[in-house]
Amino acid sequence: MNEMCYKILIADDEYWIRENLRNLLDWSEYSFEFMEPAVDGQDALLKMESCCPDILITDINMPFLSGTELLQVIKERFPHVVTIVLSGYNDFTYVREALLSRAIDYLLKPITKIDLINVLTNALNIISTNKAQELEKESIKSELLMAASLIRDREFSMLIASDELSVAEGTHSQYLPHIEFGFINFFVAVVKIYDLYHLPMSNNMPKQLPYQIKEKLHEIIQDDKAVTFNNIFSPTEFIVVIDKPSYEMNRLCTKILEGLKKITSSFIHIGLSHRSLNFDIRNAYLEAISALMFIKYDRKNVIINTEEVADFPISQRVSPEHEKQLLLAIKNKNKKHIRQLIFSEIGLKSDCQDWLFLEVKHTVERLTWLLSSNTPKCNSAFEVLAMENLIELLSLAVNSFNISEICSIIEEVIEEAFSINDLPGQNDTMQKTIQIITSYIDEKYFEELSLTSLSKMFLVERSYLSKLFKQEVGENLMLYIAKKRVEKAIELIKKSNVTLTEISFLVGYDDYAYFNRVFRKVTGKSPREYKTTFEGEAK
Repeated sequence: MNEMCYKILIADDEYWIRENLRNLLDWSEYSFEFMEPAVDGQDALLKMESCCPDILITDINMPFLSGTELLQVIKERFPHVVTIVLSGYNDFTYVREALLSRAIDYLLKPITKIDLINVLTNALNIISTNKAQELEKESIKSELLMAASLIRDREFSMLIASDELSVAEGTHSQYLPHIEFGFINFFVAVVKIYDLYHLPMSNNMPKQLPYQIKEKLHEIIQDDKAVTFNNIFSPTEFIVVIDKPSYEMNRLCTKILEGLKKITSSFIHIGLSHRSLNFDIRNAYLEAISALMFIKYDRKNVIINTEEVADFPISQRVSPEHEKQLLLAIKNKNKKHIRQLIFSEIGLKSDCQDWLFLEVKHTVERLTWLLSSNTPKCNSAFEVLAMENLIELLSLAVNSFNISEICSIIEEVIEEAFSINDLPGQNDTMQKTIQIITSYIDEKYFEELSLTSLSKMFLVERSYLSKLFKQEVGENLMLYIAKKRVEKAIELIKKSNVTLTEISFLVGYDDYAYFNRVFRKVTGKSPREYKTTFEGEAK
């Protein structure tokens, strides 16, 4: 589907108003072309005659040709242009005249970011209806509705984003005013749909999938005041902000779970915050995410709320004695004993269903720290990067509830930590196998690739493949995949207008935050910084 761009023209005789609107949004991020603003009504008319916009935002009081006079002309000559008026608090009479001239809405000065987003969303909805009627193409309407939906997703996601992501995206979180939600107290439910982009319904339409999920949530919730958005930094997360009595929330979460089960075979986790008595949506979001830390490490549907986890006992799976024995095994480079301690004594293996998510997370983090910080130091930047990449992959596997992949990557960490080249000379057949695997990665870099999946596909034992690949190619297999994906991401940044979150998905990463970290480690810059630098050099 082609990317669409919508022209927007600002008309105001005050310079600071024009510049404030110019800088209030990253217009190109939302597929808007911000035309050079008009300094008065006559200038606006001239600009419209030479290059007609889709949306006009005009001041009421301007010299030469007032906003109300301009709207009358537009009503007659440019009926398809969606118009929005700017006014002060004392201009109600003029606003009334403007609305009678078919302006769809008005903005009060000073203009806030969320007020602008709201009227633009409304404008896109109107354009979608008009376009659909004119062209009788449902695809046009869907594209516009998704564009409006993406605006909300992006801005709401910034409210819950970590400081690291806020800085990387060049945006700082701003709290929305109470009127945006229509309520003061609220609950936040985080709905995590695992394996989201591997669902049958996601084929050939990854951009539409989040929109479809949100539409399904609205259908299930049936509350016009509820706010639902997709976390663009973690696309498997759908956030619901809603004001309902406490006793109704668990029932609503059950209803959401049952409704989503009808459209996905994936497992779903729902975390529910306390009722929030202020507008710190990020804290409420973090409460819901924290609740999810206490679910059993099993790929089953679960609903859990913050109140349930207050007294949950947490087991320390890696005891001081385990650490003592592990450090001795590392010192002696006894890989067999290291494996025995991790997989048998500590018990990190395929039957961790009775462990809490938090226990698995803490155990994996502790083990990788012990291995990476107590083994011989890496000799090159690539070896450092390889180890860091494996640790990132472990974090991703933990968050995906993939215990077999966790064990597989820990095996790689053990091998990488000692970097012992103990392979015998290789025959031509194995060398050709590595060449075939490398070519496959180069072509299928966007697919779900792992050491486990590749070893099964090419019938090579996992640890043997890991060693062999590094010996033949000169770097760790998973690092090779990461570098290939970043290379393709850079090509997309330079050649296309798709958003960074879409690029993340197109090169094989469902989680933008993880893509952001990998990109920075490979290039030294975040995707946003790289894009900004490239655009500056291209001018």
